[in-house]
Amino acid sequence: MNIFSSKIKKLSLMLIALLLTTASINAYATEWLPYNGNLGSEACIIYNLDTDELVYEKNSQQHRYMASVTKLMTALIISENYNLNGTIKSKKDYKIDIKKYNGAMVLTDNKGKLMPIKKNEVFQARNLFDVMLLYSANDAALLFADTVAGSQTKFVAKMNAKAKSLGMNATRFTNPHGLSSAGDEINQYTTAADVAILAKAAYKNRDIMRSVSLNQVLLKSNYRTRTFSSTNKLKSLRSGVLGLKTGYTDLAGNCFVSIVRIETDDYLMVSLGSKTRSGMFNDHVALYKWIEVTLDGPKNTAPDYSNVAPMELPLTATEEEIKTSPVVIISTPETPAEPTTDPSQPDQNY
Repeated sequence: MNIFSSKIKKLSLMLIALLLTTASINAYATEWLPYNGNLGSEACIIYNLDTDELVYEKNSQQHRYMASVTKLMTALIISENYNLNGTIKSKKDYKIDIKKYNGAMVLTDNKGKLMPIKKNEVFQARNLFDVMLLYSANDAALLFADTVAGSQTKFVAKMNAKAKSLGMNATRFTNPHGLSSAGDEINQYTTAADVAILAKAAYKNRDIMRSVSLNQVLLKSNYRTRTFSSTNKLKSLRSGVLGLKTGYTDLAGNCFVSIVRIETDDYLMVSLGSKTRSGMFNDHVALYKWIEVTLDGPKNTAPDYSNVAPMELPLTATEEEIKTSPVVIISTPETPAEPTTDPSQPDQNY
C-alpha cells in the first residue's frame, strides 16, 4: 500500500511538473489580457498567420453583422473574375441615399461634395478597386458587382458560393457593400471566426494586400481627379500594420480586421460590434501590445496598459481639412461636407 501510494505521489508530481512546463512555454498568457479581457468589441478573434495558431477569441462563434468588412469578399470576387489592369465603365448613375444610409461613403469631388459614379464614367479598374477598399466607396462596390456578374443578385450569388467554398458556414451575404437596405443587413451576417477565414483568404490575395497597404489613392476618371485616404487609422497608432478593412453601420457597430507584423510573424485580428471607433482601434492597439509583451512567455508581473491612451477624434475640422479629407461625413449633394461633432462616433459606413 505504501509503495502504491508512493507511485501515485510520483505520478502526481510528474503531472504537475508537466503542466507547469506547458504553462511556462505558452506564448500568450491570457490572465494578463488588457482591460482584464473586458474589450470594447462584442466579438474578437486573433490568429498567428504564420503558424495558424489561435491566439485569442471572445464570442467568435456569435452571429454578428459585418458592415463594410463585407467588401473583403467583394474584393476577392472582383480579383478572381476581373482584369484589374484594364478599365471599368459605368452604364448608369449610382445614386445612394446618403440620409437613408446614415452618411454612407460614396465618391466625392475635390471640394468634399458628393459625386457618386455617373453614367459613362470610366476608371482604371485597379484605382477604383483601391478606393473601394481604402475609402470604402459603396458606389464603387455596386459598379464592380454589376460589371463582374451582370447584376448585383448574380454577384451576391458568387459571394455566397465563395463563402461556402472557404468554409464560412455561419455567413450569409445579401449585398456587395454592407449597407442595410430593406432588411438586407439583418439577413447579412457572419461570425468573427468566419471573418477570420475570409481575412486569411484576403491575406493570400496580392491584389487585396497591395491595395490595403496604401495610405492614399489618386483616382482619375473622365470626370474627376481626386485623392482618397485610408480609413485604417491603426497605421498611425503603431508600426507593422499591413491592412485590412474597417466597417460601421448602426446595426453592426464598429468592425475592424487588421493584420500586423510582429517580429517575424504576421497576426490577424478581427473585432466586431464595438460601440465607438476609438474603442475599436484601442482594442487592436492593446491586444497587439499584449502579444508583443507575452511572446517570450509569462512574466512575473502583468504588463501595464494604462499608457494605451484612448484615441482622440477631432471635435472640429478646419475649412482646408473639410476640403481635403475624404473621410468626413457628407450631408447632402447640394451642401459642403459637415464634420462630425461627436468624438465617439465614427465616419459612417467606412
